Amino acid sequence: PAFGALERALLRLAPLPQPVLVRGETGTGKELAARALHQHSPRAAGPFVALNCGAIPEGLCESELFGHVRGAFTGAVRAHHGAFARASGGTLFLDEVAELPLDVQGELLTFLDDQRYKRFGDEVWRQADVRVVCGTNLDLRAAVRDGRFRADLWYRLAGRVVEVAPLRERRADVAAFLAGQARAESAGRSVWDALDEGARRVCLEHPWRGNFRELAGFARRLPAAGEVVTEAATREAIAEGALELRPAALFGGGGWDALAAEATALYRARTRLDEPARAGDFREYVEDIFKPLFFARALGLSDIDAVPERPTPSFEEMARRMGCDASTVKAQLARYVEIRRAARVAR
Repeated sequence: PAFGALERALLRLAPLPQPVLVRGETGTGKELAARALHQHSPRAAGPFVALNCGAIPEGLCESELFGHVRGAFTGAVRAHHGAFARASGGTLFLDEVAELPLDVQGELLTFLDDQRYKRFGDEVWRQADVRVVCGTNLDLRAAVRDGRFRADLWYRLAGRVVEVAPLRERRADVAAFLAGQARAESAGRSVWDALDEGARRVCLEHPWRGNFRELAGFARRLPAAGEVVTEAATREAIAEGALELRPAALFGGGGWDALAAEATALYRARTRLDEPARAGDFREYVEDIFKPLFFARALGLSDIDAVPERPTPSFEEMARRMGCDASTVKAQLARYVEIRRAARVAR
């Protein structure tokens, strides 16, 4: 039923030129929903460009979206066509749109109002025939109240919102997805076919907090040998890919208290404050320090100066463990490095 409601909403909105907001947890298929909007629209023959706003360094957001002219900043040795130019005649999907800086959100609003934009470092207004679809896993109304998202941009997007339900509310889709995954050693036999009754029950009862990314990783980890996958083997395959949120398992005996103490020390080193004084300060503490530190510790990283290009485990494997995508892992680890360096300078 949840998928049917989503399908009806997408088919209703696809022919319209106005922007759409796709809302749902990570791994639920927001980009697939955006692609469906594109494929069923009059723009289907044009390009579909997807951009993860959360993976773009803050100083490069304007350039990535709108492009820049030669010499606009150090290292800009040639002009760059941004995402809007590349998506001309088609659809641009901006996932994690709430991660855009407030000034760039204002430029996005300008484009939504009159289809105009400027390249970074340029004074010339340009036109682009682009239908914008935005994605988020946040409550944007709460983000507006907290000052992280522009109210006028929210009102521009709020008229056409598509909800992508999490997998735990779409139990039938667990069976349908696994029925579409072929067993490596048995042509024509699906993963669902190979599960015994107990294994199927475990799959249908598991919350799948990482949604389809977690479910797909589980299907890949199932034992290749044998005709039947048992309940025990299923539980083991789920456990191998799950991020254990037990604090002692992640951070040693100190648990969450040890992680919070480390995050607070970093905050104090940067701000010289004993504790966050305002709501905005507390948001910075949680999102800008605690979250990257959580990622680093959950993945077994310590005081590092740079994120290796090919870490072990890989970014993709890290993402499967965390129930997110690889670009999110890269962004959080890069932010962790920045925090560590800033704390050293502050000392």
